[in-house]
Amino acid sequence: MIKKILIAVFLLILSSFLIWQLYKFLYTPRIVFGAKGFTEYSPGSPGKVFVQVLDNYFSPVNNAICKLTVYYPNGTKFINNVTMLPFENGLYYWDFVAPDVQGVYMTTISCTYPSDLIVLTPSQSQLWYKDSVTYSGTSVKFTIPIPSGVSNNAELIIYFTAIDSANPVTIQINNTATNQWETLGTATVNTPQLSFTIDLSIHNPVTVRMTAGKSFSVDLLNLYAYQNATVVQTNLRGGGEIHVEVKKVAITPDENTPEIRTIS
Repeated sequence: MIKKILIAVFLLILSSFLIWQLYKFLYTPRIVFGAKGFTEYSPGSPGKVFVQVLDNYFSPVNNAICKLTVYYPNGTKFINNVTMLPFENGLYYWDFVAPDVQGVYMTTISCTYPSDLIVLTPSQSQLWYKDSVTYSGTSVKFTIPIPSGVSNNAELIIYFTAIDSANPVTIQINNTATNQWETLGTATVNTPQLSFTIDLSIHNPVTVRMTAGKSFSVDLLNLYAYQNATVVQTNLRGGGEIHVEVKKVAITPDENTPEIRTIS
């Protein structure tokens, strides 16, 4: 009799433990970004913010410079004034890895477009995005020659395809006036796409050095340069906000198999 009671108690404890583990697994935070509807992300999974730029006749603008800022739920900046990558039909995007912080992330996007935008690439490689060419290592350096006649308006855009979570990448630029290395910023696993405004009067050529404690991979390093004054673009489609949301799950047992349903 005592043996049966002990077995029953053991089975009860075991079933309670398994139900608790299932509950924790299903009660997982989800990142939801609102741009033309909602897309859900689990923390640590890749996400994308995008916007479409239109002119006054609602035709796509493909030579814009779009800047994105994203705020953590507490109001601090998750990403600050990063230049988004162009796609097609006036679409621009920014890739990120969803952070594990619950709440609402406010986003702001502003776009301008010049009439003479040119894209410059390193002399070592063009390093276009997703062109099957990447550079890997713990220390990588590139030089971008600046053609004559290019003014000080320049945006350096860098896209990493692999960064060790415990070893962020330090990005530096050589000041040609002083021959000193200046730190631009740091790329992390959550922010693989970064941009920086470059003063070409003291960074010519633009020489960039990236270092980390463990190997990383970079897939894009471009310099956007333009000379003429830009025009503020107001016709934007997309944008929105990023939500971190916990999905509530109810477990209703059935005689044969448990039924799991989501409470919206």
